[in-house]
Amino acid sequence: MKPLKLTLSAFGPYAGETVIDFTQLGGQGLFLVTGDTGAGKTTIFDGITFSLYGETSGGVREASMLRSKYAKPETPTYAEYIFEYKDTVYTVRRSPDYERPKTRGTGMTTQKGEALLTFSDGRAPVTKLKEVNQAVTELIGLDMKQFTQIAMIAQGDFRKLLLADTEERSNIFRKLFHTDIYKVIQEKLKLEAGGLDKAYKELLRSIRQYTEQVRYSIEDPLGQQWTVMEKNKFEGNLEEGLEILEQFLKADKDTWKALNKQIKENDGKLDKVNQLLGKIHKEADAKARKEKLLEEREVLLPQLEQAQKDAENAAKEPEKIQQLILSIQKEKENLDRYTNLENLIREIVNVSAQIEKLKTDSTVLQNRQKETKAVLEEKQKEYQATDRTEKEKAETDFQKEKIDNLYAGVCKNCGNLEFLLTKIQDLGTQSEKMEKQSEQMTKSLADLEEQLAFGGNLETKENSLIMRLQQIHKMKDQQKRCQDLEKEAESKKKVYLTASQNRAEIKEILNKMEQAYLDAQAGVLAADLQDGMPCPVCGSVHHPKLTQIPEEVPTEEQLKKQKMSAETAEKAASDASVQAGSAAGLVQRSKEELAEEVRNYAAQFLPEEKAEEILRNEAADPELRLFVKAQESQVQTELEEIQKQKKVQQDLVKKKEKFTGQLEQHAKEFQKLQISLEKRKSQQESIQEQLQNQLEEPIFAWLCEEIQQKLKADSGLQQDQSSKAVHHQQEGQEVSLLLQQGKKASEWLKQQQDILKQKQKDLTALLEQRKLLETQINKIQTELTTLTDQNNQNQQQTAAEKSRLEQMQKQKESMEKELGEKTKEEIQSQIQLQTQERQTLETHYKTVTEAKETLEKRMTELNSVITSLTEQLKEAVNISVEELNAQKENFIQQKKAFSSERDEIHARLEINGDMYEKIRRQQTKLLKTEIRWKWMKSLSDTANGTITGKAKIMLETYIQMQYFDRILARANIRLMTMSSGQYELVRRKENKSRVGKTGLELDVIDHYNGTIRSVKTLSGGETFQASLSLALGLSDEIQSSSGGIQLDTMFVDEGFGSLDEDALDQAIRALKDLSQGSRLVGIVSHVSELKERIDKKIIVTKERTEEGVGSTICIEN
Repeated sequence: MKPLKLTLSAFGPYAGETVIDFTQLGGQGLFLVTGDTGAGKTTIFDGITFSLYGETSGGVREASMLRSKYAKPETPTYAEYIFEYKDTVYTVRRSPDYERPKTRGTGMTTQKGEALLTFSDGRAPVTKLKEVNQAVTELIGLDMKQFTQIAMIAQGDFRKLLLADTEERSNIFRKLFHTDIYKVIQEKLKLEAGGLDKAYKELLRSIRQYTEQVRYSIEDPLGQQWTVMEKNKFEGNLEEGLEILEQFLKADKDTWKALNKQIKENDGKLDKVNQLLGKIHKEADAKARKEKLLEEREVLLPQLEQAQKDAENAAKEPEKIQQLILSIQKEKENLDRYTNLENLIREIVNVSAQIEKLKTDSTVLQNRQKETKAVLEEKQKEYQATDRTEKEKAETDFQKEKIDNLYAGVCKNCGNLEFLLTKIQDLGTQSEKMEKQSEQMTKSLADLEEQLAFGGNLETKENSLIMRLQQIHKMKDQQKRCQDLEKEAESKKKVYLTASQNRAEIKEILNKMEQAYLDAQAGVLAADLQDGMPCPVCGSVHHPKLTQIPEEVPTEEQLKKQKMSAETAEKAASDASVQAGSAAGLVQRSKEELAEEVRNYAAQFLPEEKAEEILRNEAADPELRLFVKAQESQVQTELEEIQKQKKVQQDLVKKKEKFTGQLEQHAKEFQKLQISLEKRKSQQESIQEQLQNQLEEPIFAWLCEEIQQKLKADSGLQQDQSSKAVHHQQEGQEVSLLLQQGKKASEWLKQQQDILKQKQKDLTALLEQRKLLETQINKIQTELTTLTDQNNQNQQQTAAEKSRLEQMQKQKESMEKELGEKTKEEIQSQIQLQTQERQTLETHYKTVTEAKETLEKRMTELNSVITSLTEQLKEAVNISVEELNAQKENFIQQKKAFSSERDEIHARLEINGDMYEKIRRQQTKLLKTEIRWKWMKSLSDTANGTITGKAKIMLETYIQMQYFDRILARANIRLMTMSSGQYELVRRKENKSRVGKTGLELDVIDHYNGTIRSVKTLSGGETFQASLSLALGLSDEIQSSSGGIQLDTMFVDEGFGSLDEDALDQAIRALKDLSQGSRLVGIVSHVSELKERIDKKIIVTKERTEEGVGSTICIEN
């Protein structure tokens, strides 16, 4: 993302509308944002962040606080940011919620915030706040936090990141790299492990609950063993408990089977007793029933005798009933004859009326036949009058078709001939015009070639200047190498002086320690020395002043260590001296090589006098730098001028190539034009021939005489002209006459078409009339045939009806004779009387017969049952009921006892069997849960960093460590540059305390002394260098991990005031490296040294004018 323009209106300290045109800063390099404290330097980045995301960069100021306190009431508050991203320009304008005066009335009102994102490629703008935020995030690929971390290294933020502990740094990385998912995984694993632990304990509790419900006998040895296990909660011996429970179940099943067998045997005995008791009860019932049936038979016997007598008296009634049925049937037949006679009389009346109607219809049909024959004869005469119409119509159609074809052909050829004559004339005009254009283009091409001839040696001049510029760059590189070597020599000299001073200090300490050690030895010798005793050192027997043992005496081991330190310091000073001398030699050789480069350049490219002057001053380094810079500027100017001339020459070459191509294209088009002209002429000749052939038809003979007369009239005008002109003129006259002849012929043919068309119309009308007559004749003929058929049918039907009437008269006379003198009412009365008599007889006979049959059937049943009961009573049982009842009661009591014991065992089997299955199932679940719990706990401990004896590194921290390592690798590239190779950031590998979260602590390697220490031990300037490097590394990593984002501008806010001059140079050099390519780096600072080192500046000034207080911006480049 490259900023183009930022407009701030009534925004923060900017009271009016302030425009920052970033294009004035160029496309790359460093620029400084400087100004008074509180003037609004950081507000510039706030404006960018607010316009993009609706929030400020620091997150302290809310959007509603952005309204300038110095703004006029009518000035709107907004930030508009125009930027370029991947070759597309975007404009985002955003305003916050703020209070403003009402436009009508008094008081204040809230101006609601708005957002607008527009595109340069024509896409529809985005207008809603949330949609603009989403569109910007998707476009840039960064959310607000990531953008501010990459594009703006804010005041103090990077120092916090440098000095943070693992917990704080982890929270920062979580937001930047979205590592929340790994923390969620940690929590889920921990939760899962806890859930499994709880489930395991719950399973143990349920198993103990099931074991408490097991039933057993305390006298049983297995029961006693179970009691002991139950007191110990079956810890470690659940499987053994299940085996005992299985034995409980087996013993109870065996007992239950034995009891079932005893109950079954008892039930068999009880059934036999019940059978005997039942048999006795049945015998008593049989005796009582037999006596009752005998009494009923005595009563029923006289009733049966009387019924049999009644049945004998009614035996003749069926015969009488049959006679009545025959009589009734005969009378019904006579009644049917009366009905048929009445129907026949009515039909005779109808037939007589039908005969009269048929006679009337026959008369009407005969009259219509006569009328239809008369109409038919008239229509047939009209039809014969149109017999010639069809032939005449066919002849007219043939003539019309021939005239139409001829008319179409003549019109087409006349039109084509006129078109071709016009086209040929146009092509001739174009041909002449293209010949003139070819001449003009040929002349222009010659002029271009003449201009190109003057620029033939530009390539040689350019190559010479490029070689010269390469020599200058070589001198500049050599100059820079001299400067770097001088700095390195000065640095090594300082190292030597430091090492030399360190050597002297260590030697002085060593001398003191040796003296103290020797004094202590002498003091030991002198401790026992008295006057008169010879000294073991000098032999003297007088000892005026004995040596005393010093208070602090170094040990021999301390003395050895100090000697080793002295040797190390001596070697370091010696090595530093060698390196300093070597560096000084390199500087001298580098200067000599530079002088040689300058000599070669001066001798090769400068006049002799100028070369001698330069060589005399080669030792003066500032003058030499000015000389090289001036030469570079001069050669660069000359090279640019040559390149401009080359561009002009290239434009001329392109113009020549364009003219050459146009000329070739012109020649091709001219050739195509000639071919087209010849083609059109050939088409003209062909059409003329076709038109001539058409006009030679016999129908156009009247035109020939007009043409001959016209040709004779024009022949006298051609005698004074040249033969070629005469030929062309004659050809033109022939074509003109031919066209005139064709037009006249087409006009005549058009008249003939109209005449024939009218004739066709008339004949068509006649043919339509003929068809109509033909249809009418056919219709009349059909109608006549139908009338004839109807008349014939009428006569036939009349004859048939008369014959039918005669037969019905005869049938009527026969039926009246059969019926005799008895009337219909007399017959109906007789039928009714006979029917009533028959029904009375039938009812009486049925009643008598059914009574006899019912009594006989009951008598038979009584005799059968009495006989059966008599046989049963012959086999009576000889045993007392009291004895059988006593046996029965005994068997019932035994069954109760067995059943009670069996039910108790069955209930115990049910409970114990159910508990066994439940315990077995829970045991299976327990084993599976225990295995999963162990595995999950191990995984949770690993992910949450709670493994005993191991570093407390969580999964999220481990992922963040990978990001941190990459950030440090990027950061160290800049820190090594800014610290001249002294410092390198490194992640602490282990935590000796093993307490608290670890993995993201930060140390620094000091390469000057080979030590590793905490970053908190760095000085203020060193802390800034490390913080800035870490922030830049973090910015690079976020940009890289976001994938495909393109940020061409970043801001660094403050912190440079803590740097000395060398450190400031190193920091600026690192930031310049960062701004290579097409990247802009803005430094927000008020440090005066930066104003001298950075040319491009955005100067923010806080002013107080007559209009009020407010900040303004000025850009210098």
